[in-house]
Formats: sequence, structure tokens, C-alpha cells
Amino acid sequence: MKRLVVRGADVAFVVALLMAAGAVWPCAHGVRARLHERRGVARCPEAGEGGYEALMAAGLRHAQSNAALAKALACFDAAAASSPRSPEPLREAGLVAARAGRRVEALTALRKAAALADGSGYAHRVYAALYDVHAGSNAWDKAAAAISKAVDLAPSCVYYQALAQARLSSGDVLGAWRALVNARAAPDVERLDAAQLVALETNIGRLSSPAAVAAAAGDEPDSEAIRSRGLDAFAAAVAGSAKAGLSSSAELHYRYGTALTEAMARRRWSTLAGSADDQFDYVDEALAQFDRAAEIEPNHHHARVSAFHSANYNCVFDKRAESHRYVEALMESQLAAGADLTITPEMALLAFDGPLLASVNARLATEAERDHVNAAVKAELMAGWPKEPASDGRIVLGILNTWGPNAIMSKVMDCMVSVLDRTKYRIVLFDLGAVRGYLESWPVDEVVYMGAADGVTGARAIASRNVHILLDCSSMKELRGFYYTLHRPAPIAISWLGWPTTSGTSAVDYIAGDPVVLPKSPGDASRGAFAESFLVLPSYFVSCHRAKSAALLPHLSLAKSERSGERSALRAEIGLPPAGSGFVFANFNQLYKVTPALLDAWIDVLDAVPSAVLWLLRHPLPGERRIRKYLESRGISRERVVFTHTTQPEVFIRRASAADLFLDNFIYTGGATTLDTLFAGVPVLTLPGNRIVARMSASILTAMELDDELVASSVDEYVARAVHLATNVDEYVRVRTKVEAARDADNSRVFDVSTWVSGLEAGLDAVWRAWEGEQAKPQVVDVSQRQA
Repeated sequence: MKRLVVRGADVAFVVALLMAAGAVWPCAHGVRARLHERRGVARCPEAGEGGYEALMAAGLRHAQSNAALAKALACFDAAAASSPRSPEPLREAGLVAARAGRRVEALTALRKAAALADGSGYAHRVYAALYDVHAGSNAWDKAAAAISKAVDLAPSCVYYQALAQARLSSGDVLGAWRALVNARAAPDVERLDAAQLVALETNIGRLSSPAAVAAAAGDEPDSEAIRSRGLDAFAAAVAGSAKAGLSSSAELHYRYGTALTEAMARRRWSTLAGSADDQFDYVDEALAQFDRAAEIEPNHHHARVSAFHSANYNCVFDKRAESHRYVEALMESQLAAGADLTITPEMALLAFDGPLLASVNARLATEAERDHVNAAVKAELMAGWPKEPASDGRIVLGILNTWGPNAIMSKVMDCMVSVLDRTKYRIVLFDLGAVRGYLESWPVDEVVYMGAADGVTGARAIASRNVHILLDCSSMKELRGFYYTLHRPAPIAISWLGWPTTSGTSAVDYIAGDPVVLPKSPGDASRGAFAESFLVLPSYFVSCHRAKSAALLPHLSLAKSERSGERSALRAEIGLPPAGSGFVFANFNQLYKVTPALLDAWIDVLDAVPSAVLWLLRHPLPGERRIRKYLESRGISRERVVFTHTTQPEVFIRRASAADLFLDNFIYTGGATTLDTLFAGVPVLTLPGNRIVARMSASILTAMELDDELVASSVDEYVARAVHLATNVDEYVRVRTKVEAARDADNSRVFDVSTWVSGLEAGLDAVWRAWEGEQAKPQVVDVSQRQA
């Protein structure tokens, strides 16, 4: 399997050091190729044609091509032999070896170069290269040590930013903040262009949180003085610079609120398996900053939209309702005026439903096409579409992926592609992230790391592989990848799972779903008109749990675990009532999916089952305090609500089996979490709504033929079914036994990957036949009734 990297406009070390934790840094450590080529007997073609300078020039020239790295190494080896005391060829050889995936060889060469460069003006460049190699393998402590030496020798803005990246990736937020402040004061900071300077100063503000500034000052992080000092620090970081883009004091408050919000988000995701103490709760302060911005400048739409997003994500229910009304009216006004929308696609997905969501996505797609698509390149790529299968008779299936190893896409993708018929499909994975080790084992024909490639470069990379069908697993969730798709690099583009709504553009030919999540027709306005045609599969979701977690199955049987006492021991470990002494209702979704209407339903259930408890996860942490307050204000005592930390995925399923019944969310149901919970053998009770995200659990349960027992049609029925299962032991045991049997069925449309993939292949074959036959694109391609 080949591994290639696509580079955009020469992503050099100097302009690409920092790209982590969702921040947009002015520098990022860039894209490192993972070329699995053998050095073999490669030699420098220019050997013998010149001296040291000629060999170095030849090596640098060959290093520009991923296909000639072995030649580049040979030229640098020859240069090193001709000038044994020069560190430069060893440094260049080390960087090339790192790109070729030979890390040990790279580090050996760079350490020799460091010894030769000691005391010279070249040494800082060697240590910067060492940083690059260590950062490429996430060895952040070693990366920090290397770049610290470079900083000592040459205190440049770029090196300080690299140090900040290393500190932040090691969890040292204060150290990262100090490094960025030093970067702002470095003598070469004026070399940054306006965009880079704005990014630098914004990142200083992001890390100028109350906790970080408090730690620097030695004060208590919850004091009013620290909050003030945090704002002052942010203001000082951007004051006096015309490049900073602060048009008013309102903008200062808005950007500080954004800094606090993003600090919480970074810490929340980086400590997904950590303790509550590892998360920040700056919600009230962030909302106060957004409110202050709107008070100073009433039409500061970004502040009002950000207030909605922060309130929505952190369960500030009164603020959520107030700001939602404003944002909804704003979108309707901007749509009517033909103005650019002040919202991101992901915010819109959380905020809107039906026709308004469809209209917003259509406008956002139009803006993306206008601003990020090169019409000439798009026409060129469409003219070059493959008209028939490849020379070996196979269809080239491109998969556009942007997810980390714990996301549902990554959980299912590797076993899914291992089952696809490789006599029919050649599979190319286009990954939007940095080089990711977990992809190395995926059974695909080629992995292309897109890195920082822009829309044109990324689209050309896809088109150059003669992709017939592009399966886009992120769409508007990751706009950079969406720009590739908008350039139409393949004859057929299908959106599946990663973006559970319309993309708003016919550049995406199909959205894949099943009869439960998709409306009856693409034009069904009651559930939001879709720009795409429908590819209706037997099941929307697929799970790889049986392949990856089979060892857990003996522990997930209700009868066996209760007989052995294992279940009671597990409940005691978690802090839940012993098995048989108290029914455990649970919900393991993120708390931003919780609404007052859902909490009211849970209160009705708990009131009807006085011995029951409710088990939730504190993710995000700020939601716990607010949900507890809501429940306690309506008579649910604190001891009846159990919050626990998130855990690593392999631990979660075992713990989830301790629950009795999962009470699903209304507006945004479980997806991956529902699959995890059902694999644990725990029934999931759901009430489907209109949108795809509100019907995901219903889709899974229907595919498993559990809808009669576990899919409600109203809030009253949802409450009644939950109470019935909690108070009727025989019925509960029957339903849980049925869940276990459906999970273990040989032909499960959800948990048997081969069965699911046969449905996908039928869908891919159908859409290709329609295109190959030059038929008008059908509105619906339905293979949902196909039998495996």
C-alpha cells in the first residue's frame, strides 16, 4: 500500500509549525510524507559530476519529489562523504529520511549534524529539524527540548511558536502562553504577514485564560481580579497593532469570549478520558464577554451567534433560548437580503431544523463555491472524468476522511474496507489530517495524506487517481475537504454519515441513508429539502464491534453477569446501586444534546420509579452543574443523579453494560454511542424527530428489528415505555435478551459487517450503472430491500 503526501503551496517549516487542538496557528509543523520505499541500491545520478555544492544542489532538487527521496538521500550521503565536517548534508538527509518514514535513521543523522554544528551559527537549524522529526511522531517532550535549544541560539518568532506547540501538546498551557508572548516580542515578528500576526495574537488571547494568567501571577483562579487580568492580558497582546484587526472595544470583548470558549473546547477534547479537574468552566465569563460586545455594538452578529453556540453546548438553557431566537431571526433576515451568513455549518446543524437548515446550508455552499472554487479547474477536472472502469476492470472508490481514531468513521472504516470486494473496487483513502499511525494498518490500496492542501491542490490529487466514486465522510463538517468535493474531482460524490444533513449543493450527487433517516423524497420540505439525490441502503449505520471487541461478549450477558456477581461488582465500582436494588437509567451522549424538554421527560420517569437513578457523563464539565441545578429545582435529589468521567473506548462498553436502560435524546440522538450501548447489551429507548440526527437511534433499532419495543412515537409513550420496563422484570428481561440476540445474529444489518457491506456495494453498483449509462441522475436509488 502506498502512502503519499499532497503539499499545497510549498508548506515549509518556517510557515507551518503549529496546527493542533483546533487552533489556526500562523505556523505549523506541516506535512511529513510516509513513503514506504526501500533505499535499495539508489545512487545520486549527479555523483562524479561535481563537488560538494553540486551534490547538495542535486539532493535538494531530488528532495522536492516524493518519488526521488532515495536519490536525494544518496546525494546527501555523497556530499557528507566529500565534506565530513559539514553538518548541512546530514541535516538535509535527516529531514528526507523522516519524510520517508525512517525515523531512527533521521534522528541518527540529525544528532551527528548537531555534534558537528556545535558552537556554529548553523546549530539552531539542526535543532529545529530535530524538533520537526520528534513532533512528527508526537514525541512532544523531546520536541520541546530540541526547539528550546534552537530558541536559545536564535530567539526567533518561528521557534517560539514551535515551542508553544510542543508545550501545549504536552499539556503545559502556561508554558505555551509564555512562549507565544515571547514570540510576539521576538525581533523578527515583523516578518509575519497580517494574517499570521492576527493568528499569533489571537492564540495569545486563547491561552490568556483566567487559569493560565492566575498561575502566572500566583493568584486564585476564581477571583474577580484574575478575570480582569485575563481580559487585560488579552488586550495587551493585541493593543497598538493595526494588523490585529480590532475595530472597536466590542471586538476586544468578542475575541476574549472566543478565546475562553476555545480554551474550554481544546481542553475538553484533549482530556476526553481525563478527570473533571482537567476541564475548564469559563462559560459564564465567556457569555458575559459576548453580551458586553453586543451591548457596545448591538449589530455585532458574531458575538450573538457565539453566545448561542456557547450556551447551547454548555446547557445554559435560558440563554440558549434567548440567543436562539435572535440567531434564527438573523438567518432569515440575511437569507432574504442575500447577505453572507454569520454562522458556520456546524452551528447551523445544532441550531436549525427543516426548511431553514436546508436554506442555510444551500447559502453556505454557494458562498463556499464563490470563495474557494476555481471554476476553470473545476471544468478541467470534469472534462477529465473517467468514462469507464480502470484497465483492471475495477471501480476506483475514493474515501475522504477527517476523523480521529475514536470517531465512528474510524471505528467502522478499517473493517468496512477489509470486506469490500477488492476484485471490483480499488480503494484510495484521502486523509485530511496529519500523518496518523492508526491508518497504517487499514487494508486499502493507497493512503494520500492531504495535509494543508488547498481546494485546487486537493481536488487535483483526487482526480489524478481517476476516482470514479468519492465517498465524502465529512462534507461540510470539514470545509477544506468540502472545497475538494465542490471542484468535482470524480464523476460521483456521495455524502455518508459524517455530515447528517443536506450539503446544500448538487455538487454532492447523493446522500446515503436508509428508509428511517431519509424523508420520502429529496424535495420533502417538511423535513428540509435536500439538494442531493438519495442512496437508500438497508441500514445507515454499521458496527465493527464484533470484530474488534469480541473478547468482551462473555461479560455482556445479563444472565451470566448477574449469576456471577460481576454486574453488582461493576456497579459498586462505578457508584451505582447494586443489581436488583435500583433500576439504572442512563444516557452517555454529550450533554449539549440535552434540552429542558428531555429533562422534563426524565423527571417524569424518575418520579414514577422512586428507586431508580439516572447515570450521565460529565462531558462537557460545565453542563453537569447546570443540569444538576435544573433537576434539583424540580425535586430530583442530588444522590439520584450520578455523573462519571468519560473513559477510553475499550473501557466504556464494559462499564455501559452496568446500566439497565439508555434514555436517548430527542433533538440529537446517539449514533456511535447507541451502537456502543447496544453492543453492551443495554436496550436504548428513543423518540425520533424530523432531522437525520434525530432519527439515528431509530435507524439502528429498526435495522435490528427492535423498533416495536424501543422506538416511541410521542413523549408520553417514551415516558410510559421507560416506566414499564423499569417496573416489569419479566418484560425487561425479554427485551434485553432480544437486544443481545439481535446483536449476535449472523446476518445483522448493523453488527455483521459483511451483510452491511453487501448493501453498500449494491448501492455503489447502482449509482455507477446509472452514470455509466448516461442516464439522468435518479432522484432515488433504493437498494434497502436487497437481501444479503
